[in-house]
Amino acid sequence: MSLQSGSFGKVYYWDHDTMDVDTGETCDYSVDELQALASSFSELLEKVNLV
Repeated sequence: MSLQSGSFGKVYYWDHDTMDVDTGETCDYSVDELQALASSFSELLEKVNLV
């Protein structure tokens, strides 16, 4: 979920298997590089039929 002002509240998918945190690799992706799943957490819950 983004906390940045231009995309605040949007939910994105980040494939954590693409980096090796055990070796100290840090995530330097921007939200522009991630796949948006929903524009809010509520919308995400609706899409997966949890509400």
